[in-house]
Amino acid sequence: MKGILRSVSRLMAVVITAGTVFNAVPELQVHAESKMMKQYGYDYAQYMDVFDPDYYAALYPDLAQIIGYDEDKLLEHFVLIGMKEGRRGCLEFDPVWYSNAYPYLKNMYGNDWTSYYMDFITSGARAERDGSYEYRMARLEAEAEPAKINAGHFMNGEDGLVYFYRSDGVTAKGWIRYGNDYYYLDRITGVLHFNETVNGVQLGEDGKAVLTQYALEKIPCMIKGRQIAEIITEPADTVNTKIRRAMAYSTHSQYIMKDAYIGTHRKVSACVPAHYANNIWNLDGTETVIGGECYAWSSVCAFIVNEMCLGDVYLEDDTKHGWLEVNGLFYDLSLTRANTDYKSYFAIKRNRQYRRVNAEKI
Repeated sequence: MKGILRSVSRLMAVVITAGTVFNAVPELQVHAESKMMKQYGYDYAQYMDVFDPDYYAALYPDLAQIIGYDEDKLLEHFVLIGMKEGRRGCLEFDPVWYSNAYPYLKNMYGNDWTSYYMDFITSGARAERDGSYEYRMARLEAEAEPAKINAGHFMNGEDGLVYFYRSDGVTAKGWIRYGNDYYYLDRITGVLHFNETVNGVQLGEDGKAVLTQYALEKIPCMIKGRQIAEIITEPADTVNTKIRRAMAYSTHSQYIMKDAYIGTHRKVSACVPAHYANNIWNLDGTETVIGGECYAWSSVCAFIVNEMCLGDVYLEDDTKHGWLEVNGLFYDLSLTRANTDYKSYFAIKRNRQYRRVNAEKI
């Protein structure tokens, strides 16, 4: 799928491997307050649905060579010049494809590329309109996955281990639902696991998940997280970019309902993260009002990031407020959403407020 859907992945891989632009880019860094953002009044949160500095620098290496890897200057160029020229700022949005996909917008805006960007930011993304061919095809692939799995089969590999092949020949990885049963296939190798506990779920000797209430609530969220991770990330993305995209996706949900307090729902839900993730995803079909808040955004983000195989992922709270921890760094999605300087709250070092309390490992 990724060979078809990710049209720029090879370009990005070449730039990252051969160029010097990314030599100084840390994988997980705590961003300092951005003076450039305040000086020019740019709101990173406003553009995070259409702009990713890693992607922008990789797609336009000549620009990166002039500017260097400076997120503020890359954003400045994108806002002042890139949007007007119709440059692509991220995988999720392609202004040229967007104009062709929605003719009535083309009649309205013509070659005013900035207007296409603003339309997607203010209405298109909220209405879940696809902004690029790759993104649309990825969505369709995610929707078609269940049928391809149900028409697939298990098979012994040459190494004597068991794998699962979808009907299109693709080796399945991660959690899958096959018929009425759930199985776990290694997220990296695709090897079937059995007779062990994975993500808190017990697997039988035949590889089938023991369907406790906890498993029934959690596994669908892990499957959804994997599908979204495949849609919003590229193999060549840095760790920063992967987490940033997961955070942008998660906080994009509009606030409607506050499902407080976390401590209360911990008593009635077998899997608290799944309960809150379903406040946004509604995978069990029982939610009548979908909303978002700190713990719901963090839960969705945790399930997505966990599928990216970036390390240990914890969802944490103090019964009233929730946040995310990845490899010892904390991510508060409420601060990400509420503050105009998105980058300042990208990763937060451990302190008294952010510590491993009421932690659940995804």
